[in-house]
Amino acid sequence: MDIQDWSTTAASNTDIDGTDISEGCDPANINNAIRASMANVAGLRDLLGGAKVSGGSANAQTLTTGLSLTSYQQGLLIAFEAGTSLTNTGACTMNVDAIGAKSIKMQDGSDPPAGAITAGGIYLLAYEAGADVLLLLTSAVAPGIGGYLPLAGGTMTGTLALADQLLTRPLLRDYGEAVNTIGSIGGGTQDIDLEDGNVVTGTVDTSTTTFTFSNPPASGRAGSFTLVLTNGGSQTVNWPASVDWAGGNAPTLTSSGVDVLTFFTVNVGTTWYGFAAGLEMS
Repeated sequence: MDIQDWSTTAASNTDIDGTDISEGCDPANINNAIRASMANVAGLRDLLGGAKVSGGSANAQTLTTGLSLTSYQQGLLIAFEAGTSLTNTGACTMNVDAIGAKSIKMQDGSDPPAGAITAGGIYLLAYEAGADVLLLLTSAVAPGIGGYLPLAGGTMTGTLALADQLLTRPLLRDYGEAVNTIGSIGGGTQDIDLEDGNVVTGTVDTSTTTFTFSNPPASGRAGSFTLVLTNGGSQTVNWPASVDWAGGNAPTLTSSGVDVLTFFTVNVGTTWYGFAAGLEMS
């Protein structure tokens, strides 16, 4: 029995690496069993301490534990140092003690992005029997939703959805805002949903249009959007009663041309402050 086969029930442990320690065993076996136990514990120490260095290739790594493991068992923990030049470039595997290569997965079940395992870094894997994979519990990248953000430099791929969580002290450069392109506004009720973008464009035509605003930020947060409206004065435009216009009156919109209007709220849309940022833009 190797260390993976040892039982938490003392009476079930009858040998250590082939040395008989069952009840009434030869007393001469005891010192050998103690030595074998010490060797197993030392091997486990090295395995959990990151003393083992992986080999193989960047996306098909190998590891020799020193424990001569013969199978993967649920919850097996492996700490290892990625070998020289073994920085993964995408989906990758690990073959432990030549048992067989297992896919390495992020904790959300996705393949590791490039650089998740970086040469010289120490990483922790856990075997998940249900999915038959090795989960990467520590990584050189931080998970997001639909992508991963490097912890130190690099280029992010995919979408990072913060889900209304706080982002502190960012330094922004060369950034853009999502545009909600409504297109033709042909009368009736037209909703402006802030979740669709904070810059909104549209063209008024046909008949009376009544605007509504939806999904402002939660209490304690400010929200704003810019409306680029074409031919707003060609038809009657009604604004939400919650809009408090500068000077107390809605601006007169351009019949044939572009107006730029801005709105912001600090109380979940109970009051929207409205301004004409630019009328009859040319």
